[in-house]
Amino acid sequence: MKNAMKLSEYIANIMQRERWLKEEIVVLHVNHCMDNSFDFSEILCRVFHKVVFVGVPYNDKVVPEGYSFCDFYGIQQNENYSLFEQGKSFGKRESDFIQAVESLIERALEKEVIPLLEKGKRLLIVEDGGYHYSLLRRMSKKHPVLIDHVVGSVEQTTSGTLRGHRVAMEQGFLYPQTSVARSDIKMNIESRFIAHRVVEELSLFLYTVNAFLDFHNILLLGYGVVGRRIAQDLRGRCLSMTAYDKCPQILQAAQAEGIHTTSQIDRSCFGRNTVLIGNTGCQAFTKEMLMEFFFGEAEKLYLASSSSQDEEFRVYLDMLRGEKDFPQGAVLVSCQENEYVNEACFDFCGVKKKIYLVAKGLPVNFYRKNVISLTNSVIDLVFAEMLSIGEELCSREDMEQRLYLYGEDTSFLHFFSEEELIRAWQKQYGYYEEEDLKVLMDKHPETELLRRMTRDRIK
Repeated sequence: MKNAMKLSEYIANIMQRERWLKEEIVVLHVNHCMDNSFDFSEILCRVFHKVVFVGVPYNDKVVPEGYSFCDFYGIQQNENYSLFEQGKSFGKRESDFIQAVESLIERALEKEVIPLLEKGKRLLIVEDGGYHYSLLRRMSKKHPVLIDHVVGSVEQTTSGTLRGHRVAMEQGFLYPQTSVARSDIKMNIESRFIAHRVVEELSLFLYTVNAFLDFHNILLLGYGVVGRRIAQDLRGRCLSMTAYDKCPQILQAAQAEGIHTTSQIDRSCFGRNTVLIGNTGCQAFTKEMLMEFFFGEAEKLYLASSSSQDEEFRVYLDMLRGEKDFPQGAVLVSCQENEYVNEACFDFCGVKKKIYLVAKGLPVNFYRKNVISLTNSVIDLVFAEMLSIGEELCSREDMEQRLYLYGEDTSFLHFFSEEELIRAWQKQYGYYEEEDLKVLMDKHPETELLRRMTRDRIK
């Protein structure tokens, strides 16, 4: 491994004592095609019988040779996706990101996982994105072994949690679904470092089109855990900043922290050139918002996403692809892109406007080739939590087939509490102080509301 994950390795060493895990459990690990995902998969190999990694095609990163796990991954090339198995191409998919991911997972299951399940092995799914749920349901009709031999899933993101639960509510649960998306570690600690990386990478992207964050209007769509951290990172810079959120209580929390807020996106939000950052994980930028930009005074609009999906600007992307109409009066004059930014020029009733889609609508913090979103030392804490929850899923046969949201679901306890994991993490990396712990545990003022909102969205 390039950089050790000390806490996950510590958890893995404890789990290695349970030899039955090595004998019985196969892991399907679906995650971003990044070094820390490879390193975590390598740690999983030490604990479990076999690990099959599926790399989601957010960029053109490939899985290097020399790892112990089996790999299936895709790389993005313009609007198409090339699919690989152990470094060898086996197909292409055009335009549809989800379809490309499902093709990779299906291939991995059929070639590596299902043959082992038919021999009596059991399957643990560790994922970032929730892509496998609907596919597994479809495949279980042809391969009933998938129903009986899945011990459960551990999901990393809110959007993936919602995607998986939606499938389960429509068609029934196949196994226990667990999620760390609303755990204290994800909400209080990981969000801090994600925000740092979003601001850093966004600044670099803007440089490629001769722009910068300072002196712009910053419009935050969503003041959840990541939106709030981004606002904290931008404090003190020479810019104006406004937060928009659909929830009045969240906006009140932003106001209490000194952030200018708005409950409606209108043309006044685009009084000067604007950098709009989507932090919701869903379709946040609407056709109506686009229309307000066209009517506003700003000549340029920069769109950037901090979420782990490509949903924030889906409406605008559909317009660029010709699948939806632009607002009346807006004529697309030209559209070009460099490696990182899509630049579209419009004529709106005789007025020139430009929209820059940063990272082509994908998350800015891990879009650039060979860039990392979070260092191994940071993501280690999240992976360690997922690993310890995975151990619980494998060990217990009495778990109800439903969704367990770690951080609020007290009926599901794994063999390390979050506070124990955080303290162990600090000590493993040599920066443990009580004052540091207090800073790390700085909670969003509406943490419990955000958790309830997630639960309500699930219902």
